[in-house]
Amino acid sequence: MTVRLLTNIGRLWTGNDVCSNAAILVHNDRIAWVGRAADLPQSVPGVVDDIVDVDHVENLGGALVTPGLIDAHTHPVYAGNRYAEMAMRSGGSSSSAITAAGGGIGSTVTVTRGTDPWTLCNGVRERLREWLLGGTTTVEAKTGYHLTRDGELADVRLLRELEKEPMMPRVHVTFLAAHVVPPEYFGRQRDYVEAVGAWCADAAAAGADSVDVYCDEGHFTTDEARWVLASGRNVGLL
Repeated sequence: MTVRLLTNIGRLWTGNDVCSNAAILVHNDRIAWVGRAADLPQSVPGVVDDIVDVDHVENLGGALVTPGLIDAHTHPVYAGNRYAEMAMRSGGSSSSAITAAGGGIGSTVTVTRGTDPWTLCNGVRERLREWLLGGTTTVEAKTGYHLTRDGELADVRLLRELEKEPMMPRVHVTFLAAHVVPPEYFGRQRDYVEAVGAWCADAAAAGADSVDVYCDEGHFTTDEARWVLASGRNVGLL
């Protein structure tokens, strides 16, 4: 059992209000007491008999302490970038115009498929660590840039394995093979929808938590979305 005392907190946001000159007592990575440093008790039943006996004391130098941020929509598994599209969007270009110019989701799929697993893994690792250092302790991480059974399942496993490494946020993995229709299924959208539905059981077995569908004009219809989501729910995906 480990007891840590965080002191010299300039401002502490509890989620409801702000406390100045605060302290936090942590027992086995769970908060056992929090409040103004002046109110720090001499003992906390079941945690420490005398506050001087804590295992570690950390002076935070007047820093702000806040609950970890939750990013509920991310796509960390990809290669390349689409910076040029930002200028097009700023200039008023539509999504269809960007796609016609060779951009959009399909362009990222092409680059991601052509990137070796080692390079892809390092890129995802760097993104997750940067997010944690920025204060995000939990992320919902979607797949969706391989759009093949093996590629999407590899993405799920990659996210699950990276989560185990030091300095990583908690990860909620979402299976988003129904992102767009890949080029090899051109003209066969229904076939792809049925394929994705069949992959859901494998995604759940690989460690996915949820299933998602890009339901929008030019992407998947509400009926197609219902099919995929129902397939996921039937195998335990949220």
